[in-house]
Amino acid sequence: MTMAFKEVLLCFMMATAAMAHYDFERNLRGATASCAPQASSASCSGCGCCTSASAQCLCNPSWAVPCTSASESVCTAAGGQYCTPGPTPSPTPSPSPGPVVTDYMGQFMIPRWNTWKYEGGAASIGICFGGGSDIGANTAAGCNPGGPLYQKTVDLTRPEGDKYYDFGGGDAQESQWFTESKLGQLNNYMATLSGHYQGILYDIETFQASFDVENMYKAFAESFKLAKAKGLKVAVSTSYTAPYNAYKSSAYMQLTDALWTKILGNTDVDIFAPQLYGSQGQHARIVPTGDSSISFSTWTNTIHGAAGKIVPVLKAWSQDAFDVQVNEMKAQCAAQIGQNFCQGGYILWGSS
Repeated sequence: MTMAFKEVLLCFMMATAAMAHYDFERNLRGATASCAPQASSASCSGCGCCTSASAQCLCNPSWAVPCTSASESVCTAAGGQYCTPGPTPSPTPSPSPGPVVTDYMGQFMIPRWNTWKYEGGAASIGICFGGGSDIGANTAAGCNPGGPLYQKTVDLTRPEGDKYYDFGGGDAQESQWFTESKLGQLNNYMATLSGHYQGILYDIETFQASFDVENMYKAFAESFKLAKAKGLKVAVSTSYTAPYNAYKSSAYMQLTDALWTKILGNTDVDIFAPQLYGSQGQHARIVPTGDSSISFSTWTNTIHGAAGKIVPVLKAWSQDAFDVQVNEMKAQCAAQIGQNFCQGGYILWGSS
């Protein structure tokens, strides 16, 4: 073997080794590596640039324009074929943001005979609380159109907002419980309310110890429908998730649970307002009503289009306490009771 032949053979072996090393590194990088512009048609066809969004490869048969050109117009003017990446998949659309919810939606106006510990600012909902299911008592408290508490409701409700006339109460006594007759009195008074108030809040917490569920619900349903016909919105409120056990009687709770379930399913109701009052106006008490079969899930499963319709009432004696309770609600909505209870904002009860 001549020296010249040995030198040629050695060069060949070195070139072969270099090519193998190149192939090894190229395979090691894989298809996801960025592909730099190539200097020949052979290397261009093998570089895989056309499948990478990070680089574009100019495949020009005549190579009148080098592969380093990044301009499609330069490539096509020279008779080349510009190689572009495949279509990039459309990004997954972000969920549409829901409506912006203002935590503070409004408040109850507390009559002079009750201690009003914290008065919130003007808002979109104002509720004149006379304290009973008796037109005369509510008038004495000042909730009649033109009365002093009505005027306070006007002052603390934004012009575009809704003023509600409260009817009902939380004590198990005749002046606050609901009967078919009392609902009839309210129906007759609606003509007086119309044009001054935009809605009625039925504070449904107590009844006589025994009543007929079907007849009572029929009276409520007729009253709700009449209110809507008069141009008045309908809100219903109760203690926690259902009327409380005012008589410590399982038979009474069966009646109130059956009635409240029917009311939750009524489509004439615009707002459902659970009263989640804690002690001392500092923290919310986010629990179902004791002795009741009505849970938070009963609300969300029974109310038609529950999102935005549930507006909890929080008893707060300061702005800080209200903010704390809103955060407590949001934590419970995320962890346990469901987001429907945090989508409609909150109403303030600023008294004891």
